Amino acid sequence: MIRITRTTLALLLVAGGLSAQLGTPSVALAASVGWKACAARPVPLPATRPADPALADAIQRRVSNWRQARSTRYAGLSATIRWDDGREVSAVSGSADKGSGRAVSTNTPFALASVSKPFTAAIALLLDACGIMPLGTRASSLVPYADVRPEATIEDLLRHEAGMSDWLTDKYTRMDWLISHPNGKVGPKTAVKNLLLRGEIGTFDYSNSSLTLVTLAAERATGVSWEKLMSELLLKPLGLKETGFGPIADAARPHTWSRGALRPFGQRGWGPTRSVAAVLRGAGDLFSTPHDLVRFGELLWGDRLLEGSQTQLINGIANLTGLAWSYTIGTMMDRSWLGSVRTYGHTGGYSGVSTTLRRIPELGVTIAVTANGMGTPGGYADDLAINLIDLLDVPAPSSAQAIAGASGAGLTAAVRANPEPFPVVTPAALLICGDGSAATGGALGWQDLSSGGDGSEDGDWSGRATALAELPDGRLLVGGVALTRAGGVVVKGLAVRDPKSGAWSPFASLTRADGTVATVTAISVDTSRQRLFVGGDFTTVATKARRTAVKGIAMLNLKSGRWSALSGGLRGSVLVRAISIDSTSGRVAVGGRFAVTGKAKS
Repeated sequence: MIRITRTTLALLLVAGGLSAQLGTPSVALAASVGWKACAARPVPLPATRPADPALADAIQRRVSNWRQARSTRYAGLSATIRWDDGREVSAVSGSADKGSGRAVSTNTPFALASVSKPFTAAIALLLDACGIMPLGTRASSLVPYADVRPEATIEDLLRHEAGMSDWLTDKYTRMDWLISHPNGKVGPKTAVKNLLLRGEIGTFDYSNSSLTLVTLAAERATGVSWEKLMSELLLKPLGLKETGFGPIADAARPHTWSRGALRPFGQRGWGPTRSVAAVLRGAGDLFSTPHDLVRFGELLWGDRLLEGSQTQLINGIANLTGLAWSYTIGTMMDRSWLGSVRTYGHTGGYSGVSTTLRRIPELGVTIAVTANGMGTPGGYADDLAINLIDLLDVPAPSSAQAIAGASGAGLTAAVRANPEPFPVVTPAALLICGDGSAATGGALGWQDLSSGGDGSEDGDWSGRATALAELPDGRLLVGGVALTRAGGVVVKGLAVRDPKSGAWSPFASLTRADGTVATVTAISVDTSRQRLFVGGDFTTVATKARRTAVKGIAMLNLKSGRWSALSGGLRGSVLVRAISIDSTSGRVAVGGRFAVTGKAKS
């Protein structure tokens, strides 16, 4: 006899059943339909034409002065502003390579760092639109060796919500290692394996490895290299002739301050080394010029590149959040950059590189700034971009303001802001539900349960609710991630709501071994036996009466009020994600991340 360890599966799929419903891609489909059919078909942009010479001169002066004031940080800068009517202004300053004395020109490519991510997102959305790699595809079905949760989808990865760690930042020394080992034996697969544990699916946690995993999945779904997909599906159809992968001989070299001077470093044609580009594929490996970037930005965020649900995922859903900042599909939606005006784009940076690409729909403008140096707070490429936009965002003449009156049309966009294309305020009819009470007149609807029962409209909450259940006595039990306040009351992982008063109160304190508030991922009630089951990653359940040592799952006898452990036999770092109860026998089935020690015949 030998002892073996079996890893528990959270979900079993019946062959030929659920796999299709989960959006599993098909290489056969890619072959039969033809992956080239996924190529972008953009709405043509207006022809480029010059802007007002006085404005162009003002932009050039501002770019030159801005770089000279930061001469110990940036060797060179390049910026382009494009209006929706085709007007365009470019300005450059400084050196592409101080070692050779080569100056920056308008067609000098710069390393983009994370501004590469919107390009990756665009390809993923194109593959989704033609059905070859749906956004609902589980990444593990295509790249089984990646350290990603089995249920994480391509869309989760693009939103940085897959609970996936980041190879580059798992160890703070890795960028230094990549620079000192320019030809190190690393690649895209390196970026998705042997990662540290991270958070839950649905929680934003920025990860370069997530975007690299998308590129590996796309290759597997199509049978085509990522470089070819980028070229054939996006760059060629959009006419982006100054965008591509390294090495690029005439690219600007990254610079850093060393031995009393700003000096180039890394390998020529790379940003800064081949190994950096290899491990950041899809996340930070592209080169481009601001001239190309503004065209890409206007097409992508101006609804000219994608259509239907794909463009709404980038340009629509962000508007519904009502938040000052949110991350959609490879895109940052920001209402704090220019007053509270809505902008779309991405920023990027690593050793010797600072980049930004922004589109401001209210102004009808797209701006890109690339730099080959290391910024400091208040001195990144993104800060120059907002500085340049200030030149464009001017009030209307006083005569126009007099006509506009109280509408605010004469104000700057930064002061005026802009409305959302979709309502972000929930209609009043949906704020109250029909539970038969006099307050609702018997109408059906929804009721806000977040308040603390004191009559206030908004409850004070900290954390995220991930599981809930109604107890036999009618109380509502809620568990969550980092749940430390509920309805203005201090809690630790679990909170309960009184249906009569609406008041929230702590139910039990769930903590991990290090004392931090635990995550609750599953709650289930056996009403016939008066038992409550709670699952998560906790190791202790504490009440006023006692403390109980557990491991990921615990049971409360609702009659006696006594907690007990149910984790016997579970091994490893236990996280119980799901609990199911057989109402007839009372048997409990659990799924999650753990191991069960068993026996097998040799």
